[in-house]
Formats: sequence, structure tokens, C-alpha cells
Amino acid sequence: MDTRDIDPKNTYAFVVSIEKYACGERENLPGLVDKGCEFIERLRRRGVPAENIQFFVSPLEEDTIR
Repeated sequence: MDTRDIDPKNTYAFVVSIEKYACGERENLPGLVDKGCEFIERLRRRGVPAENIQFFVSPLEEDTIR
């Protein structure tokens, strides 16, 4: 499929970034909220409307979401 044929207005994204897990500190994955933000920024640069993007996060306490 040639992605140039995809209309960004018809693109929807459900982005999930989980850094903090209930099963223990060793299982936490710092940095994933930033990766989710970067992915959303890429979608937006390609013309995907903000209202078509859902972002769900479970950040570590020391993180701040951009």
C-alpha cells in the first residue's frame, strides 16, 4: 500500500504509553511517555487531526507529560 493514498483526516490513533506497572518497580519502563509524545507529533506533522488521536498514559511520578 502506498501511504500517499491515505487521507490523514481518515486516520485515527489510540496511543498507549505505560511506564508504571503495578507489579513492581523493576517492571517500570521510563521514557515511554516521551516516545508516545514523539509518535503523536509525527502523526500531527503528517496531517492527522488532533481530535482523531487518543493518548492514554501511566507515567512514573517523576515524569512530566509535555
